[in-house]
Amino acid sequence: MNFEKLLWNIAGAEKSILEKCLTDHKKFSAIGATILMTAFIALCAGTSAAWYFSQKGTEESGNLGWSLAFGCLWATLIFCIDRSLVITLKKDPTKVRQKFIVPLLSRAALAVIVAFMVSIPLELAIFEDYIAANEENFNANQIAILGKQLKSNSGEDVLTDRISFADSVLHRLGRASEKLGKEVDNIQAQINRLEAEKKNPNSTEYKAAKIRLENARRQYNEASAQYNTENRKMYPSSSLLNTYNSRKKSASTAIAAAKKDMGVAAQAWRNSKQAEIDKLIPQRDAKINEKSEKDKSYNTTLTGQQNDIARVQKAASEREMKEASKQDKLSRGNHFIQNFQILEYAVWQRDKDGNLTDKTQLMFLWLIRLLFFIIEILPTIVKIVSPIGSYERMVHAEEQSMMKYLESSEYDEQIRSIHRLALITQTELQQEQHDQEIALKKELLEKIKQSQLEVATAAIDKWKEQELAKIHGMVATKTNVSEDNEEDSFAVPV
Repeated sequence: MNFEKLLWNIAGAEKSILEKCLTDHKKFSAIGATILMTAFIALCAGTSAAWYFSQKGTEESGNLGWSLAFGCLWATLIFCIDRSLVITLKKDPTKVRQKFIVPLLSRAALAVIVAFMVSIPLELAIFEDYIAANEENFNANQIAILGKQLKSNSGEDVLTDRISFADSVLHRLGRASEKLGKEVDNIQAQINRLEAEKKNPNSTEYKAAKIRLENARRQYNEASAQYNTENRKMYPSSSLLNTYNSRKKSASTAIAAAKKDMGVAAQAWRNSKQAEIDKLIPQRDAKINEKSEKDKSYNTTLTGQQNDIARVQKAASEREMKEASKQDKLSRGNHFIQNFQILEYAVWQRDKDGNLTDKTQLMFLWLIRLLFFIIEILPTIVKIVSPIGSYERMVHAEEQSMMKYLESSEYDEQIRSIHRLALITQTELQQEQHDQEIALKKELLEKIKQSQLEVATAAIDKWKEQELAKIHGMVATKTNVSEDNEEDSFAVPV
């Protein structure tokens, strides 16, 4: 029975009233037992959480003493919250319909928070093996997330894009430079070919002049041969000689004309070829300048790309160092928060199609949380759904009686009496205090008077002794002087 009364007290019932209400004993015992069991579970949960909190990298590094102390504190807090939820919920027997929507919703919201805070440490203990199986994947995911953040913050992605863009630019500039080089070579080949052709005229006019020259030389040679043949005769014919000589002169004139025409045609040929060369040279120089600009842009882009590659390598090295530091901190970090993160990560993990990979674990996890929520809200639900019993009626009657008494003239007169008694007592105390202060002051003044008298008497005695000593000293001095004078009077001079 003593334990049952303890449960009544936990449930917030007035023991003196509940003892008279036999039909409500079991209800308040059940409510008290539920609150007590919730506090015990909170003790286990708080101790488990504190054990994780006190770890320093290894499973055995927790502090059991501090964990139990925190568990007791946590259990006390949950106990007080649950007890307050039940105690503050009252029914009015005078009303047929009770308004519990707002109280229920407010208590349900608080119960959700408390249920989560109580269930999470126990979840970590229940899913310990599941958490250990998914720890490696979680750490890898955390490091990957950190790597993405570091890459985003360091601008590594931007640099990588710039490097890729620089590759395309370098490829384009390289192809353009190569194409321009080929065009320069082609133009130079044309210029070289024209230079060679310029030295060897091959125009129609030149060929026609050359043919005329050859014909004129042949005619000249024939006329010269005939002239020499006729001239070597014993009796040459002057008319024939003149004829042959005339042919020679005509052929010479034709040769000179043909040579002149050949020179003019050759010069015209060279001029035309030089004109073509002069037309190609600016094109070649423009291509050379354009190729030089492309090469300069290529070198500038290549230098910028190499700088970006160096910066990317440096950023990647720093990122790897930070990822290694993250890995080390994860291995030596707080296991409570880390294990909770692993559990949430594992149960909410999805495949490539967006479907949950482990629905069973997720369902079981939320069933545990729902169970704790039901445990937290159960005392409130029991108190709401249970019909109004004799205990509530007696409590209501007691409160109404107290209200009537507080509003009665008897209570007012009692309050006045108490107030008057308090004033009288206060006045007597003040008078007594005043009398004691006067007595103390008189006693103090008397002591001061006696002390001053004693000090004055001692000072007078001391002064008297000093004055007597001075008088005795003066008498002794006079006696010694008189004795010295007598001795001097009896002395014989030498």
